[in-house]
Amino acid sequence: IIVDYKPQNILITKEGKISITDVDSFQISYNSSVLHYSEVSTPEYAPPESIRINPSKTFIPESWDRFSLAVSFYEILFGIHPYTSTCDGQYGNVTTIGEKIQKGLFVHGSKKIYLTVVPQIHNNFLNLPLSVRSLFIKAFEDGHTNPDNRPTAESWGQTIYQELTANS
Repeated sequence: IIVDYKPQNILITKEGKISITDVDSFQISYNSSVLHYSEVSTPEYAPPESIRINPSKTFIPESWDRFSLAVSFYEILFGIHPYTSTCDGQYGNVTTIGEKIQKGLFVHGSKKIYLTVVPQIHNNFLNLPLSVRSLFIKAFEDGHTNPDNRPTAESWGQTIYQELTANS
């Protein structure tokens, strides 16, 4: 498990060669037995369950990386984090992205009624094909309470490939 997966740790050359940096945050396990614990994670890319899972002492499930991958895809597509907004009401004191992740305040989610300022760039979400929007909903809404519902990298790849080939 990469644990600290984020766009800043992925380098891509113009020839398409990919390098993953900052690999001290990998967790290596075998049959759920941890051989090497991760030392760090970044709150803006850690899933809601990170509040109760310590990467340096606990087995990290694959669903953790699925969340980070979805955040990264959103940022690549829109140039902004999927939880970037200003909250009001019962969430008025929730200010950091990490806290918004913990509270399930995805800008296109069921709690969007509590968001008072949402940067306009988020509106481009509606321009995505429904199949891609659904993956984000699975990752951030359904996956908030049931991490196993988060789409796999394979699901993302298949969906994006299908959309690209259908429109070419």
